[in-house]
Amino acid sequence: MVAGWALAIDFGTSNTAAAHTSALTGRIETLPLTHQSNLLPSGVYADSTKQILTGTAALAAADRDPTRFLPSPKRLIGQVPAVLLDGDDYPLEHLIAPVLATVYQRAVTAHNGTPPHQVVLTHPEAWSQQQITTLIAAATHAGIDPAAVQLVSEPRAAAHQYSRATDTAPGTTIAVFDFGGGTLDVAVLAVTEEGRFEVLAARGDNSLGGKTFDARLRRWIEEHLGDGDPAIAAAVAAAPPHLQRSIDEQIRAAKEHLSEAPSATVTLDTGTGRHTATITRGEFDEVIGPDLDRAIALARATLTDAGITGPEDLTAVYLTGGSARIPLVHTRVGELGPVATLDDPKTVVAHGALLTVETIPTPGGLDTVPLRRRPATAPQAPAAATATAAAAAITAAGVSGRRWSTTTAAAVVVGLVVVAGVAVAVVRGLDGDSAATAGAAPSAPAGSGGAVARDSADPRHATDRLPEPLAGQVRNCTATRFEEGNLEVACDLEATSPLTAGRVSAGPASSTVSVTVSAIGNTAAMQRILSMRSYDDPAGVRENDTGTAALSMSTFADMFTVANADLGVQVHVHGQSDVEGAEAFARALGLFG
Repeated sequence: MVAGWALAIDFGTSNTAAAHTSALTGRIETLPLTHQSNLLPSGVYADSTKQILTGTAALAAADRDPTRFLPSPKRLIGQVPAVLLDGDDYPLEHLIAPVLATVYQRAVTAHNGTPPHQVVLTHPEAWSQQQITTLIAAATHAGIDPAAVQLVSEPRAAAHQYSRATDTAPGTTIAVFDFGGGTLDVAVLAVTEEGRFEVLAARGDNSLGGKTFDARLRRWIEEHLGDGDPAIAAAVAAAPPHLQRSIDEQIRAAKEHLSEAPSATVTLDTGTGRHTATITRGEFDEVIGPDLDRAIALARATLTDAGITGPEDLTAVYLTGGSARIPLVHTRVGELGPVATLDDPKTVVAHGALLTVETIPTPGGLDTVPLRRRPATAPQAPAAATATAAAAAITAAGVSGRRWSTTTAAAVVVGLVVVAGVAVAVVRGLDGDSAATAGAAPSAPAGSGGAVARDSADPRHATDRLPEPLAGQVRNCTATRFEEGNLEVACDLEATSPLTAGRVSAGPASSTVSVTVSAIGNTAAMQRILSMRSYDDPAGVRENDTGTAALSMSTFADMFTVANADLGVQVHVHGQSDVEGAEAFARALGLFG
């Protein structure tokens, strides 16, 4: 063994785990990260630009002020370079670094202040080099010597742990199904004649994980409560940010309880009342079924890449990650081959990561060799190039030097009003990050010699900002309210117009379609896009090719919402319940670029 000791950090979407070579025995052991747990919550709370809290301290502070809390910084890697929390800019690696630093410092303390000679960081198989670079930058900012850092993908780390525990003959093939809070990674590995693991194929989806199930479960609960009393569903949606976080925690706890019990009860405090819903495991299985279909389809594609034709070709499919504890996951993965687990699924990756650098005796003496690069696909996750293009597009739109926040969608929407049968435009006073089109001068009538002064309630303040071809279709626009700089304008959008016909449905007694348009500026629009990516039901979210526009289906009604950061607008459209049809209509409106 190399002199000194080694540390592995598995930075996760929901929780972070670590393993180290014990100072007493030299064996690989889980590193306790709190007084009660081996896991450290990955969320951070920016108390100030100089102090960022982690773990349970961050969770406690978030209850007081959720606007400074970022629950899952890992999900933003590759999406944005920085985050705006309560008015302060934070480079993303500066928000990840405190989590890594907390783990590192606790490990060093356990070794009497001696730093490790090696630090292994894990990452999803599908991550690009740009995403990996962000992780390395965060480690450096955390005070970890970059010369000591090695990286290994999460499924490969799990395979190393498998090699430690199993005496396997050459030619044996296994699969690793690593299902965490925010990502799914699948890898197929074979034992070579030299007694080493070779990664035959690997795929990943950075948009599928336990948080996807949380979003599904929340949607089910809201709909269940809304069926009995629509006012309850509205109260849940309108609950203040600190109660929204409490609701999310209740839902996550119910999901975990369903892994052990046949039913779970959730009590939601909206600030105006407490409302209870009960869900059975069978109902939960139905709720997450479509997402597991996606997961199994990705796994089957990975097996096909590796030349696996049936379950008989696999010795085992090893489950790792917190979401692997869900009973239906075990059942569905059993379709692929014999299911097995590796100790605690939440810490096995950290243990296996150390085996990539430590010469520790194993029954089979196995090791791994690098993956023969195959395309790592993430079917519904933006690629790094997409994220880069998105950032470039935002900068070109005039917001360079500003950053974006994902903390709360409530802060994004300014004065939204839904008026049946009409289009409503809500316009915020111009600021430095408004879209270029928002500040365009009005057309001057012929012979006027210049622009015409407008009353503050002139509807054209709103309609001039609408994208084409939507701007050319609205009719009979009138100002409905002007309050705190927000102008609301009601317009008719004919249901039978060439733009609308066949795409959305008007009410039974109406010939117009209800649309709500908000000119919120580039930064706020990008905030909404990030919120859709991170928190909305992935099955109901679509994005354009550059990542500068996204739509999300409503939980409660036949309505979808589009945010466009190039235009600096957000639009709600009623009369459409199909996400594919919604995307087509958004493109027809000019909202997808």
